[in-house]
Amino acid sequence: MAIQTIYFDGRMNISAQAGDYAFYLNATPTDDKGIEWSDTSPTCFGVITEVGEASLGPYIKVDDQDTDLITANILTAGIPITPSNDSLIMFAKDNSVNKTGVGGYYMEVTIKNDSTSHAEIFTLGSEISTSSK
Repeated sequence: MAIQTIYFDGRMNISAQAGDYAFYLNATPTDDKGIEWSDTSPTCFGVITEVGEASLGPYIKVDDQDTDLITANILTAGIPITPSNDSLIMFAKDNSVNKTGVGGYYMEVTIKNDSTSHAEIFTLGSEISTSSK
């Protein structure tokens, strides 16, 4: 088991927490300052064990723990697959711990548009489940 520390240049998603699965998607910068994706699907490379802030910027520590999801991504030589500096890093919650969205029987939502120009809502969605029966 190897623990990798990955530092980020800018802000990091505040929802990332220990226990989340870490994924990456390889990208290659193009001459016109765009991005070309090298992969078609994200690769799980470990479980986040720590999220923090250091002098180098925000960071996550990722452990390539032996889980079914991660074992499939380990090279046959036993060397863990690691993201490159240009990779897009993502995370996913463990759905055995984070089972649902908002719980309850009633919810009220207010949507305001403070813009002076015309604006439209294309879609609005929610994930609500009753908290007891």
